[in-house]
Amino acid sequence: MKTRSKRLAFFAILSALVLSLCFVFMACGESGESGGTTQTEVTITKLSVRINASNKTTYYKGESFDASLTVLRADYSDGSVRHFLPEREEGCTMTPAVFAAGDDSVTFTFGGQSATIDDITVIDADVTSLTVNTKATGTSIPVDTRADFRDLIVNVSFDDNSAKTADADEYKFYLDGAEADVKNFTVSKAGTHKAQVEFAGIRSAEFTITAYEGFVIEAENIYETEDVRPGEKNFVELITATNWPGKDGGSGSGATTNNIAPGPVLSTNSAGVMDEPASDGAYLGELQKGAVIEFHIYSDVARSAHLVLRASSGQIETPSASSEWVPVKMADMKFSDLFSISYGAASASSLTPITTDAVLPGGSTDDPNGDQTLWVNWQDVDFGVIPLVQGDNIVRFEVTSNLVHNNGTNQTAACNIDRLQVEYVTEDVA
Repeated sequence: MKTRSKRLAFFAILSALVLSLCFVFMACGESGESGGTTQTEVTITKLSVRINASNKTTYYKGESFDASLTVLRADYSDGSVRHFLPEREEGCTMTPAVFAAGDDSVTFTFGGQSATIDDITVIDADVTSLTVNTKATGTSIPVDTRADFRDLIVNVSFDDNSAKTADADEYKFYLDGAEADVKNFTVSKAGTHKAQVEFAGIRSAEFTITAYEGFVIEAENIYETEDVRPGEKNFVELITATNWPGKDGGSGSGATTNNIAPGPVLSTNSAGVMDEPASDGAYLGELQKGAVIEFHIYSDVARSAHLVLRASSGQIETPSASSEWVPVKMADMKFSDLFSISYGAASASSLTPITTDAVLPGGSTDDPNGDQTLWVNWQDVDFGVIPLVQGDNIVRFEVTSNLVHNNGTNQTAACNIDRLQVEYVTEDVA
């Protein structure tokens, strides 16, 4: 009986406490007409849009507004303000979703309020052809590795005789029939895969992407010896080179044509960032005769690998009048005339030579101001299949030429390097 009395007393006290709390909360609310309480609702009172100076305002019919640089501002009834990107905000809509002839604005709607961007120009022209050039990107990628194909060159022609090169934000990318993020996608199955791009509702012809078991070492991953982190695998290392002396055997000061003064072995804009896609500016810079570059390839078992290097000519034949580094014409460059190539275990006392007849073709432009893209006319230099030992392997490139730019600067000319593709030979994979 005592135990039951104690329980009844406890529940009585608990009930009183709950009722008192309810009273407190009711007192804090606002009384309605019926004597009840309501919560104060915060609503959006105004929606406005901030136009970035880089916002694109001219479109072809069938295109969608590029909202990647657009910021919306929501003013709330409680005085608070919030800025957000419409593309990332659930419930935010854009009208029209696709431009038609005659459209001259785009409107964003969110939280019952709207904001409009005026002065949009829509060109009334139909797409007549859509072509994709994969030269800058390459079409081989490792399985289960982030791929970035923003460097696809998508050329669009219209029935008004106009043409344009579409940016990655202007077209849709499809892989095996499903829409994918051209900036960040992966393929989980080795083999060939079909890809397309779509612009203004028109799809290109299919092109093939090949996925393989292996990996890529990017040119951005170039380390000087002291910067290689302990335990690092699959990287590029610049070995300290012997500077090329002048023709007279002296220090090389007062350089003339084919006579480069000693200086930095490597001058590069590479950021040294692992696993980032190479940019158009991926190049080695001024590598003098005697410079050595080593790609370190780690294998957990003894196996074979197919090696392909993406590279382009780095020799300016004719510079533009406005800039000594913007080419009007690039020279052909035979790879084996610039480098001696060899491979083997990193611990080996001698390496096995690799021979190649690959030529990195030059190029030219009719534009007297030159064309920077001539620097990145990427070609695949195929070194065939080589054996890998278990552990650290190296592929060594030694500069053997005193090649210089014919641009009045007397700077050494090394080829531009994008990446080394390491593709495991399937039957050798344990």
